[in-house]
Amino acid sequence: MFCAEKTMEYRSVNGSRMLKSACLVLAPHLSYPTRNGADILIDRRWAEFSRHVAYVDILGSNVLVRYKHGVRVSVEEYSNQGRSKTWSSILTLVKGSHYLLEKLITQDFIRIAKWCLAKPEYGMVVFSYISTASLAVLDMSNDRLYCIETHNDEIKWFKDMRHSSSNPLVKMIAWLSECWLLRFMRQYDNDFLYLHVTKADQSGYSTYFPKQISYVAPVGCDLSEGLSHHTNIDALGPVKLLFVGSLNVKMNYDAIKYFAEKFYPVIKQNIVKQLEVRIVGSNPSVKVVRLCAQKGWSLFANASEENLAASYAWADFSILPFEYATGGKLKLLKSLSLGVPFLATEAVCNQLDEIEPTCLMSDQPSEWLEHIMNIKKAGISQEQRNGLMASAQKNSWSRIASDLYWHLDVMS
Repeated sequence: MFCAEKTMEYRSVNGSRMLKSACLVLAPHLSYPTRNGADILIDRRWAEFSRHVAYVDILGSNVLVRYKHGVRVSVEEYSNQGRSKTWSSILTLVKGSHYLLEKLITQDFIRIAKWCLAKPEYGMVVFSYISTASLAVLDMSNDRLYCIETHNDEIKWFKDMRHSSSNPLVKMIAWLSECWLLRFMRQYDNDFLYLHVTKADQSGYSTYFPKQISYVAPVGCDLSEGLSHHTNIDALGPVKLLFVGSLNVKMNYDAIKYFAEKFYPVIKQNIVKQLEVRIVGSNPSVKVVRLCAQKGWSLFANASEENLAASYAWADFSILPFEYATGGKLKLLKSLSLGVPFLATEAVCNQLDEIEPTCLMSDQPSEWLEHIMNIKKAGISQEQRNGLMASAQKNSWSRIASDLYWHLDVMS
């Protein structure tokens, strides 16, 4: 909920009228179909939020989408030439800037964002990522509530990047981005409501900004009918492990590399029957392709939703082998919602309050092996799969959007 010290600031801003008005979400990273966690979060949370306000407009990387009553009612495309990683890195170094700002906030995006912000019907403006909130200086109307979807503890994210990379340029870009964040948030500490996806993220930011106005709006999931006909785990068959994620993201590559070096050898050496690993995700990097080829893993690039569902139906376990992480809850919830248990490291242990017995969080390869063998021997009952899906239902996008709206309404 809101920090108590700042609640009165929001009560003075025509709260009920503001919340009933339209909402504008500026998300320069967002493209359709949604593949990565940030895109999915913005599209699903704010689509559901549109059930509580006049409508929600989402300005993505090259599209303006309107949701009304939870339904997409219009899509307008616009031209936007994105910047390359190399050029974005150069701009970050030369300007002492923030990498995501230089990569995502193009002149074309700014042009359409200005046009949207000039409209008086928006009572609430949401900026996806802190760097996007730099556009607030174009507006800052006293009649609007300004929110930032932080997505993760971005300060920690860039610190982790610095520590995990051996490339001096990457280290410098991460350090400059971290410094930009600290400067921006010191200057505009009281001007935004920060929406954090976990209590851990909220706590991380409060270390630097203890008076920050914030609310924990967790990641959700789309509910499905589940895998009512999922084939039970075959004690005599191969062990089938599935990793799903955006495969051009460094953190995801580091995760599967960590799995390859630490967990895979132990599991492979001790599993009598065949071990199968499937890597599914969008835009695999050269490093991902090379690693999968070296290990003999199956790589499914840019899989459709149908093929993704088929991969979950195929899997005995999904894996989240993160050595470090600032997210991961989408992967956890997706797996649970489809009745598939997960094996995860302790880096994602703060993503859920509790886990089902068929799932495991551990940094020890021997414990992964023991858990796999125990589950393979006992199998997974339909009741246990229902338990996995029930734990995901607590985190539906509709429920999370309703909770967010209710808190905003109460505090306004």
